[in-house]
Amino acid sequence: MNLHGCTKEQIPRVVYSEDMPETLEMAKAIAHTEKWIIASKSEHTRLKEDTINHACTLEGIPNVFIESGSGRRGYDAIRASSDLVVEGILNCMRRYAMVEGEVRLPPRWRRTEYYTHVRGMGAGIIYPEPCLRVESKVKKGELLCRIVDFLGEETDRVYAPHDGVVLMEPNTVSVGPESSICLLAYPPKYFT
Repeated sequence: MNLHGCTKEQIPRVVYSEDMPETLEMAKAIAHTEKWIIASKSEHTRLKEDTINHACTLEGIPNVFIESGSGRRGYDAIRASSDLVVEGILNCMRRYAMVEGEVRLPPRWRRTEYYTHVRGMGAGIIYPEPCLRVESKVKKGELLCRIVDFLGEETDRVYAPHDGVVLMEPNTVSVGPESSICLLAYPPKYFT
């Protein structure tokens, strides 16, 4: 398991490898509540970049990538995000009889085919539109935010490249050129 966290508000997600179908079972065990989203591709895995997950897959080692985080700083928010991940890992361990206990499964899972970083070309301060919030559904071409330089001049408008759901929102005030502003998942589907 490859664990990542950050201080950006996001939907907790687990990414499995389509090249190793058995990793979907690992992902389903980790995604033990409907809060989670399961993905089969990210910007990095689609490109087959040199990642831990890609290296493990090439060696035939089942693996998943987990990312979670809270945009709220403070003990309670960080602890809640961490507890969700720890419980997911323990649930996966119970699924494979590594530890004792009952495996918790949600009534259904959310899955997206792919998610990507949405990037802008301008540098400056992010002025988000109301739709740029975790779990918001957006349409292709919808304005996500404006980028304004430090003199107040608009340098860019960033639009949704496809229909989807905001997976991770910005938690910084400013960005540089081509910096990731948010993550946008293709519309998730539910499965049992």
